[in-house]
Amino acid sequence: MMILSMAHASVDEADRDNLFGEWSDLVVGARPTGLVTAYLVEEGDTVRVAALWENEDAHHQALHEEKTHPAFRVFEAAGLDPQHSIMKVVGSLG
Repeated sequence: MMILSMAHASVDEADRDNLFGEWSDLVVGARPTGLVTAYLVEEGDTVRVAALWENEDAHHQALHEEKTHPAFRVFEAAGLDPQHSIMKVVGSLG
């Protein structure tokens, strides 16, 4: 069963360059095993990383190795500790 992980934090102007710079590095780097896709989205000063994983094991492996989890890499680069939630994907139109 696929997993959607969502992480978010408020980001001030001083931290934005580091956060977006790390995202740019992720885009050109190797993906963690089991990561289907990830999105960086913002609403006001809140930035979110939404990541779709092949299964729960792949997500847990990336969490265990925080260096490979896109959300932790991006927010850590900005010195932020995001709120993180995990949801099971129970349906899709794609």
